Amino acid sequence: MALTNYDLVVTKTFKKYFNSLDSDIKDRIKSHIIHIEEDPYTGKHLHGNLKGLYSFRVGKYRVIYSIEERPKRIVLYFVGHRKGIYDKL
Repeated sequence: MALTNYDLVVTKTFKKYFNSLDSDIKDRIKSHIIHIEEDPYTGKHLHGNLKGLYSFRVGKYRVIYSIEERPKRIVLYFVGHRKGIYDKL
């Protein structure tokens, strides 16, 4: 079964925090994003106030995103250190 790639939408907030990270962690996050574009449901489904959002872990950092099926796209909302990232949402 072939996987369908999703389009990627990057918010201004995501860009701001992503650009402030060290190049090593940025490279690692980029490689995870490529994987998520192919199969976005591999991320962790969030609950409670964050219902409808997903996250994936890269070391001590988390990327928060949503999945839209029509059109097929992933919206990257936030990236940050695991301590406090969920408080900022």
